[in-house]
Formats: sequence, structure tokens, C-alpha cells
Amino acid sequence: AISARLVSFAVQSARADGSAPSAPSHARSSRESRARIDETMAGVAFRTGEFVSCPDVDADERFAANPNATRSFKSLISIPLRIGTEVVGTFNVVSTYEDAFDEADMAFIRVVGSVLDVVLASEKDAIRWEAYAEAQKGADEGEDPEIEGEDDA
Repeated sequence: AISARLVSFAVQSARADGSAPSAPSHARSSRESRARIDETMAGVAFRTGEFVSCPDVDADERFAANPNATRSFKSLISIPLRIGTEVVGTFNVVSTYEDAFDEADMAFIRVVGSVLDVVLASEKDAIRWEAYAEAQKGADEGEDPEIEGEDDA
């Protein structure tokens, strides 16, 4: 079962400068270690929009260990998170066991990623509705309504 091999998971989003924090459980402090997202397995998932599975990080040249890690891991999965078609971050799952994730685990992780996509889209919609309500309130008070994020639809 996945719970027996799971070490941790994290959701990452890219910052405007292209950097992303390391997973909190793997670095002493996210301020101590900043990796450019392009230099991480999460970056591969983020850039390509594809599911990334790495059963043995030691054998994969795409993997660069975090020099500030407090715990090492052997396998990882990174999946892109989307709002609509736009990739906005990644969901990362790691284990201290090599080849830790079987097909059932990967299917489950994909489902969790899909749920996170829905949550992210719902949050964006909620923010839009709040902006709409504020704009309507302003319009009722004689102001010209301007809805933030209106062009993002």
C-alpha cells in the first residue's frame, strides 16, 4: 500500500522569478534552499505538463539532490496541477524506498492530482465571484464596476 512507502508529499507553485521552494520536509528551511524550478523533477512536470515518475533518483540524471536535505529519498512522482489548461504548479510525492510506487499507487496519485485541479479551479472561481460581488456592490453605490481577472476566463 502507498501509505507504507510514502515519506511525504508537497504542492509546489512557481514564483514569478521562476524559483520554487523545496518540499518543506526535505529542507531545513525553504529560505535556505531555493532551486530554480527548471532544475528539478517538478520542473520537468511543470514545463512538459506530463506525469513524471522516477523509480530510482540515483540512476536518473534529471534528479539533482537538495544539498540542504535533512532526509534523502529514492523515488518520486511529480504531476502537473492545472487550472483549465494552464499548468500552475506540481504535486510531488516521494519515498525513501527505491521503486516505491506501483501502477495502483500512480493511478491513485493521478486521482489526487485531478482533485487538486478541481480545488484550484474552484478557488479561482470563488475569487472571481468575490470580485464580482464587490464590483456589483460598487455599482449599486454608483461606481463603475471593474472585475479583477475578468479577462482570464
